Amino acid sequence: MEAVPADSRLHRSRPHLHPETAAAAGPVFDTTEVRWFATGTLPQEIVDWFTQTGARGTLEIRQDAYLRAGSPSIGRKRRNYGPFEIKTRLGLGPAFHFGGQLSGRIERWRKVISTRPHLPRPSRQWAKVHKVVVTRTYHETRPGVLVEVHRGDTSVPGCDIELAEVTVNDIEAWTLALETWGPEGEQHRILERAAASFIGETGLPGSSAARLTVDMGYPAWLEEFVPASDRYLRSMTTR
Repeated sequence: MEAVPADSRLHRSRPHLHPETAAAAGPVFDTTEVRWFATGTLPQEIVDWFTQTGARGTLEIRQDAYLRAGSPSIGRKRRNYGPFEIKTRLGLGPAFHFGGQLSGRIERWRKVISTRPHLPRPSRQWAKVHKVVVTRTYHETRPGVLVEVHRGDTSVPGCDIELAEVTVNDIEAWTLALETWGPEGEQHRILERAAASFIGETGLPGSSAARLTVDMGYPAWLEEFVPASDRYLRSMTTR
């Protein structure tokens, strides 16, 4: 897998569709996820732990534009000025213990790639989020056995484990997430297996787990922790 450069901490079925996109829906993708956020600079010890000191992980640098929906259950974004994605939360589970001091609520999401999105004009509703992301991907080759692969194939049940630096409106944060796909009845089990294998009994290194107390997706985090900015995005249609 790609080594991570050193320029920064990381860079060294159509039921239940949201009404606004039901008529323009493209591919539908269901996942089971858990995500945490922490404010501030990403600790180097977390980068080294996650990437095995730069030896593991696939790097991506991008800028996503989120349409602030005012709801933790709906996420609407334009990924790197490309496809418009809409995610609707289908379920929110109780807190689950992932090892060490780390616990979080598991969410079920449905993502739709909209083929004919109706994008509003630039306004305070848009939040521009710069991300430096490293992802480690695992396939379940047989029940209970996860093998790390270079690139995910959603036809094979698996899990993406993601670590990212995030900057929005001059706010610095970092996030850790697990996202599983596959048969609906198997996703929760795969997530638990991936967490047990990757995070283990000891959890994250140092005191980092104590900082990851905010367990929620991007829609909820943007609404609760990122104030609306007077910096407007330029027209989304010019990119």
